Amino acid sequence: MNEELNRTKFDEGISIVLNNIFEKDEGVVLGFETEYHLVDENLNPGHQDVVETLVKVGRELELGGHQIELNGDKIKGNNLNKIYSFLKNREESLVVDLSKKGLRILRIGALPNLQPSDLVVGNKEKYLIVPAYHDKNRDPDVDTIIGEVNFNCAKSVGLFSSIQLNVQAKSLEDGIDKLNRSLMIGPYIAAISGNARIIANKDTGYSDVRMVAWNKSHQLKRRSDFETEERVGLPNKFYSDIKDYISRMRERPFIYDLSSADPLKAVAVGVGLNWRDTRLKFIQEDNLFRPVVEFRLPSLQPSLDEDLSVLLFYLGRVEWSQMNNEELFTRYKFNRSEALRLGLDGMMYDGMKLVTKIKPLIEREISRAEDGLVNLGFSRNECKDYLDILRARNECPSKRFVREISEEGLENAMKKYLI
Repeated sequence: MNEELNRTKFDEGISIVLNNIFEKDEGVVLGFETEYHLVDENLNPGHQDVVETLVKVGRELELGGHQIELNGDKIKGNNLNKIYSFLKNREESLVVDLSKKGLRILRIGALPNLQPSDLVVGNKEKYLIVPAYHDKNRDPDVDTIIGEVNFNCAKSVGLFSSIQLNVQAKSLEDGIDKLNRSLMIGPYIAAISGNARIIANKDTGYSDVRMVAWNKSHQLKRRSDFETEERVGLPNKFYSDIKDYISRMRERPFIYDLSSADPLKAVAVGVGLNWRDTRLKFIQEDNLFRPVVEFRLPSLQPSLDEDLSVLLFYLGRVEWSQMNNEELFTRYKFNRSEALRLGLDGMMYDGMKLVTKIKPLIEREISRAEDGLVNLGFSRNECKDYLDILRARNECPSKRFVREISEEGLENAMKKYLI
């Protein structure tokens, strides 16, 4: 495999994309992606062969053979009732189909009763190739143990399920601006949404360990002493423009042999392997490519209402940042580390070079998000109903789950999150 040939193919593809980019303000255009753990009545992971029978338009296999992702149609407009109904209907449709297979949804961000080494991967080419590549080329100096769990196999991240929001940008410039603000704002959302802590009935010690496990299990050997940027999570600095974004993305390993592939496939691979908390991707419709910002940080929440609350917090907070031309601050890595490790119990920089307790800071940020959503045309009363769910949280879902395990045992605690 020749990575330079892959990059040449990527360059051909990205040239096609940039020459046919769709740049127009179409208002609020959103896409929702939700990953689910599927388990049987005994809380065992759903069998891969059974899960495959559930795939159809709007449903895809995931890295974990027991998982499925719901995606599909984009939603235009700022009608929250319409958005919620769309999400509820697609989840209920899945639940109906699962009942015929003897399976249920487990609404926890981390599958808590399976050893990483016992995970069966989904039957897709990328899930067979990419984890094996990272296991072979992992940086030997990386300590893959987190708390009591060893994430020394790349497939282990198939134990996590996330929720993702896609926001169509008005232009490439707007896309980069939203992307940078998302990297800065993401820790606020992570601090209140942590829901991935227990693996193999062992405590990782993190409010949400998903992206930390991704980073450790997928960290490759450095090609030089000058290579300091990690492959997962946050970049070392904000992106200056679309050229900078593309330049950094193309330097990553493509893993596949793309020398004879369609150039647009090379772009899809490059974007797909760009494992940032937020990334800019290009969605093709007819012969045009729409710039879309994908926020990937939060884990699956205990309920659909909470999923939507978390994603609205993100959407509104980015809008508030843009409408107030908020200055970007550079301590976002510290904030992210505190949020993922300690949830609402840690400390954060507040954007004014002051370190403060997370809980009161998040209350301020939720109010800003509410104003941002109103600026996008959403009803304040409807937004408040969802954001109040987060305002009422005194702890992250993962902290509550740990307490429930202590009081009731793992099995009984898990049963509370079945649908």
